[in-house]
Amino acid sequence: MAMDNALLIKRKKLIIKMSVGLVCFGLLTMLYFLFWGSVEETDDAYVNGNQVPVTSRIEGTVLSIKAEDTQWVKQGEPLISLDSTDALLKVESAKHHLAQSIREVQQLFLSAKEADSVTAQRKAELQRATEDYERRVKLLKDKLVSPEDVSHLKNVAEVAKAALDSAIKQAEVAHALINNATPVSHPQWLQAVVEFKQAYIEHKRTMLYAPVSGQVANRSAQVGMHITAGIPLLSIVPVEEMWIDANFKETQIKNMTVGQLVTIQVDMYNNTGKYQGRVAGIGAGTGSAFAVIPPQNASGNWIKVVQRVPVRIEFAREDLIKKPLRIGLSTRVSIDTKQKILQSQVTPPLYQTTIFDEKLTETEMENIIQEILDQNLVLSCNRN
Repeated sequence: MAMDNALLIKRKKLIIKMSVGLVCFGLLTMLYFLFWGSVEETDDAYVNGNQVPVTSRIEGTVLSIKAEDTQWVKQGEPLISLDSTDALLKVESAKHHLAQSIREVQQLFLSAKEADSVTAQRKAELQRATEDYERRVKLLKDKLVSPEDVSHLKNVAEVAKAALDSAIKQAEVAHALINNATPVSHPQWLQAVVEFKQAYIEHKRTMLYAPVSGQVANRSAQVGMHITAGIPLLSIVPVEEMWIDANFKETQIKNMTVGQLVTIQVDMYNNTGKYQGRVAGIGAGTGSAFAVIPPQNASGNWIKVVQRVPVRIEFAREDLIKKPLRIGLSTRVSIDTKQKILQSQVTPPLYQTTIFDEKLTETEMENIIQEILDQNLVLSCNRN
């Protein structure tokens, strides 16, 4: 009897343990689907970032290089200087052309004034010749003058009329060159100003500056190398503007939306430090669809392969400042797909630089132009 009771107690304990186990399993299963089941992970994820190229906008020869690979530079720092001899000669030539142009324009205005004076003189000569002819015609009736004198005065009046017509046409031509203009607003002067500014800016472009702050990489420029416009000489990586390109399986992106929270582990820090990020965007196609040589599935030996879709993940800027990263580092990302946040992906401008702002250069150019005007402009009454 005692043995039966002991066996019964053992069975009860076993049933209780199994019941507790089933309850725990059920709770764990429920918790998994509520919390962990909505998390999508991948280790096919790598740090990416902008590689801003530094290129010359003019042709030239490299004289000096002020930055090396791995060096940190700030936006606006000088990086590469080019030979400026030819550019300086162009600036001097443009300055001389400016002075010559304003003098030629003033000559046009003076020529127009002279043409007006000649026209007025021809009008007076015509009026005098006409009056002499008309008086002689009256005297001819009384036979006080000879017909030859009257005929001569008639010819003189006709010649004066022709001279006046010619003077009027010449005045029209002279005024056509300066109509609706002053010496400093004349097209010929303005064209010379444009040519000078272009030469001046080209001279300024013999020095290349850092368009953004970051770390120098991929330097190919060498001292003495002759370069052409548009050839990358080095790159700058803005370390505070990085993101992750994570390649998720097509079966994982069903519930992903822009703005969802992401936990990021980086192998560089042995997964000791985690970054926080957000989904910035989901690719419009799979990686293979945008490959240089897309796969052709029309052959008879086609095998289905699970495709991967690139997902762009942005870092929290403060995390990148505390723990800088490098392009190409391996990461592991986890996205909480429970959230249904949708944020706008349009936030222009995402990137910008101010080193190509020519305000200071514009002021310098205007000062030089004004100095040339002061030295060569005589018709001050026509100055704006």
